[in-house]
Amino acid sequence: MRINLTFLALLCGFFCPTKVYGHVTKPNISVKRLTKIGGFRINQELCLFTPSYGTCKKFIRVFGYNLMTNRCTEYLYSGCGGNPNRFATDSQCRNACFVVRKRITVSEPDYYADEEVTEPIRKKG
Repeated sequence: MRINLTFLALLCGFFCPTKVYGHVTKPNISVKRLTKIGGFRINQELCLFTPSYGTCKKFIRVFGYNLMTNRCTEYLYSGCGGNPNRFATDSQCRNACFVVRKRITVSEPDYYADEEVTEPIRKKG
């Protein structure tokens, strides 16, 4: 599973289209679909990008989601270029991108659901 996520992140980092944003506080991207990778559900496509410094010369501290570690990490942003995977605070990043594997509940099988399979208990005597 980790190899598939690594491949997807590298592939997306090189080939996914990016948008340029002038300010860091609020990326105005809205995604109406759910991206599924294995048992994981990712609500925002912007979380699939690898954090990028950009093309200008400023040093702005921002937070970006790392798909490999499922953590938001602090990095420096140049002020222009880059991609939409950047947030002003760690909590904004976690609220948008933190991924929890969908829990599959396994219930015990009902051995007595099919009466043809089970036999009544016979009393001796």
